[in-house]
Amino acid sequence: MYRLRRMVMVLGLLCLGLTLLAGTALAAPGHGKEKQHQRGPAMPPAVQANGQNNVRIMPVQFNKAVHPVRAAAESKFKDVKGHWGQDAISAMSRPGLIRGYSDDTFRPDATVTKDEAVTMLVRMLGLENQRAQKALTPAVAKNCPAWARNNLALAVEHGIVTPAELTSFSGQAPAERYQVAAWMARAAGLNTGKTVNLPFRDDTAIPAAYRAYVQAMYQNSIMSGYPGDLFLPDQPIRRAEMASLMLRLMVQCPVNPQYLLVQGTVKQVDDHSITLTVAPYRIHPMSVAWRDWWGKTRTQTYALADDVVAFANGKSVSPADVAAGSHAVLVLNSEAKVIVILAGGGSVQPPPDNGSALRVESLSPANGATGVDTGIASLQAVFNENIYPVDANALVTGITVENVNSGIDVPIQGITTSGGTLTVQLNAALDGGQKYQVLMPDGLIKDADGRQFAGFKSGDWVFTTRGQTAPVVQSLSPANGDENVPAGLKTLTAVFSGDVHAVGQLSDLAAGIQVKNTTDNQLVPLDGVAPVSILGDTLMIRLKDGLTDQKDYQVTINGNLLADAAGNKFAGIAGGGWTFGTR
Repeated sequence: MYRLRRMVMVLGLLCLGLTLLAGTALAAPGHGKEKQHQRGPAMPPAVQANGQNNVRIMPVQFNKAVHPVRAAAESKFKDVKGHWGQDAISAMSRPGLIRGYSDDTFRPDATVTKDEAVTMLVRMLGLENQRAQKALTPAVAKNCPAWARNNLALAVEHGIVTPAELTSFSGQAPAERYQVAAWMARAAGLNTGKTVNLPFRDDTAIPAAYRAYVQAMYQNSIMSGYPGDLFLPDQPIRRAEMASLMLRLMVQCPVNPQYLLVQGTVKQVDDHSITLTVAPYRIHPMSVAWRDWWGKTRTQTYALADDVVAFANGKSVSPADVAAGSHAVLVLNSEAKVIVILAGGGSVQPPPDNGSALRVESLSPANGATGVDTGIASLQAVFNENIYPVDANALVTGITVENVNSGIDVPIQGITTSGGTLTVQLNAALDGGQKYQVLMPDGLIKDADGRQFAGFKSGDWVFTTRGQTAPVVQSLSPANGDENVPAGLKTLTAVFSGDVHAVGQLSDLAAGIQVKNTTDNQLVPLDGVAPVSILGDTLMIRLKDGLTDQKDYQVTINGNLLADAAGNKFAGIAGGGWTFGTR
């Protein structure tokens, strides 16, 4: 109680704006002149004891001069419904940490530039309204748009971007995975420790100076790899991915005192509040007082904001539909009120169980499968051990098969478990050329020891049925005919009219792609580890070395190497169909 009273008293001093105790363990992030700023909230919200280890959050009005309350971003965008990242997008856009566009779109699959990524991380730390103590040098500032200059300077001051990175910082270029891993790890103060062997076949493609950051992000379950044990370090980050990464980080580490994220098991929800058995933060780069408070499991009740939004298993629901017993993540505003509830599955799952948890061994159709027969009668998930329903009725009503394109659920005839196999029997044929996903809340099935399966969230089990239209190119980067491409570019992308896949092996696809320096009449070698990759509707071609300045280039892709879900094959790109030059 003494520590709690002391915390409340210090918070009161902060709110009155009388003084800041620079250099103490409870200093607000970003204040003072330390090069390494303290990350994490300055103090817990005021609490009222309600029994041992059982507290109720009381709303606190922060002094606006110390903790400016930003207007909440629009929680719904017209282009994110049904997208795998819609819950993460809502969780990060509601506090304004990631923002949409003036046409009410979010553009979840657009790539994030380095300027944009740095700005998002500065907002994530609650630094955006601060003025950098040292401006960018004229040489750096001239290549940085006005809106990004102060954010980039703040990122350098607070150790997110290093001075060495700043010397070659190309803010308009896409932010690549290994770069975002480093910036986020530094922003959260993750312990990088000693680098061990990473479980990726292309780990040698990760620059040596960044390997420890990738390791920290991977070991803390913030970033993961791709099928084939690949990390794809130079793959550009997309906006939905950035939202998901920020959400995963903030739910494990309290980096922003204005918008805390907590997770735990739902005990009760009513019209005004939600009660959780709160799990402790897994990452603690913060003061001892905060560790004592937030580092323990406890039961806690949070008031709901008037405009709270909720998601269950990645789908929008009312708060009343959030089930007791489900895993949930709450986004709190500066008044300690809940503005977003993410329940069941979705973008954030409970921490992994060190390999002992009930897990899926195989799916049929496989996740990401294309060309699936519309007459398929059943879907199956095979687990690593025998499974049993926690509640037979809840199992039947809890699983849904959704047409992602239309948002309509497919009729289900029945659901059975046998040994380690879960079978979903369909009651109708599927539509052609459509994307489907299977959704399942956590806690519906268990193993013999009572350990429950975390469920299928949006994006965990997705497949596409056969259609009729062959894929065509929608856009190229660099664009065809662009004569002002920056030298050093290492990744070329082609976006198609729909999701595509390699007809054979990726190595066959790579062998059928040619990048030629037509100025010198020389072929440009592709990357030796991951020369090509496909992410949904986007083909990425990676070069071993960057493009040379003041050269003309031509890219050709042989026909019949790519196909859509229906098996319709891409005709290819012949000579002259994709040309560009460097400046």
